Amino acid sequence: AMSTRRQYAATDIELWFALSAFADNAAVYEQVVTNGPNSDGASAATRALVSAARRVDAALAQATTTTQVRTAWSTIRQQLGTIASDYR
Repeated sequence: AMSTRRQYAATDIELWFALSAFADNAAVYEQVVTNGPNSDGASAATRALVSAARRVDAALAQATTTTQVRTAWSTIRQQLGTIASDYR
């Protein structure tokens, strides 16, 4: 929850938007991959999800956040590496 008493840095807000978008993108990815045998669609969805993950990486590098958020993102990064070999 956001506090009305705290001023938020632009970099933190950027991270929140990137994480929110990634969560939505992951849901779309899941639908594309599980709802059909379209390998071209699955490949495009994987590339798009990796692009969204890279936006989170860039935002996370600039933001001030908790160890919990960084650890959770690290776990997601590892999982992404299993579906996208070019994501490191």
